Amino acid sequence: MNASIASATLQQSQVVEDINQNVTQVAELAHDNAQAAEQSSEAGRQLVQMAEQLNGLLRQFRV
Repeated sequence: MNASIASATLQQSQVVEDINQNVTQVAELAHDNAQAAEQSSEAGRQLVQMAEQLNGLLRQFRV
């Protein structure tokens, strides 16, 4: 019976370690996604700014 308990304890320990690694990986991916979203947002702001500048330049050529 002690061997059975020891084996079950070892298996549970391994499962907990796997879960810990997966949670850590999910946290890292979430962080990476947040950074990518911020970069996309900044690129969007820059595109808006460029479009406004381009519109300003185009207005100079209208008759």
